[in-house]
Parts: sequence; C-alpha cells; structure tokens
Amino acid sequence: MSEKGKICVVGTGHIGLPLATVLAEAGFEVTGYDTNDDFVTRVNTTGTADFREEGLDELLTRHLHRSLTLTSNPPESQDVYIITAPTPSSSCAAP
Repeated sequence: MSEKGKICVVGTGHIGLPLATVLAEAGFEVTGYDTNDDFVTRVNTTGTADFREEGLDELLTRHLHRSLTLTSNPPESQDVYIITAPTPSSSCAAP
C-alpha cells in the first residue's frame, strides 16, 4: 500500500480518468472504477482513452497497471472515494 493511501475514482470519463492519472502521478495508489466495461477494457488494452486530453496518454503509459488500476468491478476498502459521475440535465441543459 502507498504511504499516501488508496484512492478510488468513481467514473473514468472526461473528468475522472485525467484526475486518476494525476493522482497516480502524485504518488497515490489509484483505482479507477467505471460501469462501462467496454471502455475499461479498451483503455486497459490500448493504454489510451477514447477522448483527447493533453498529457493523458503519457500519464496512462507511465502509471497504468502500476499505481493506476482501471476496473469495472467495485473496489474493496479504499481510503478515499471521489465520485465524478455526470450530472443529469434536462433537455435545455439545466441541471
């Protein structure tokens, strides 16, 4: 276990995945959890995301399968959980 603790980022989309990689870069042991199994499998296999974010692919290369784990199975016993799920909105984009 990392001395800094274990963090779970719930939701690995446009906000969660970059956040998870930056936390791994800062020395935390990070689990990215997402219910989209296809997305998790693609990122785990290719080491790249389906979207563009400056520096993301480099951080994924550096930390994926080391201090960053992506899974579609809810992780057990983390020290901190950060939820980055989308906010539902109405048809006029109001939250």
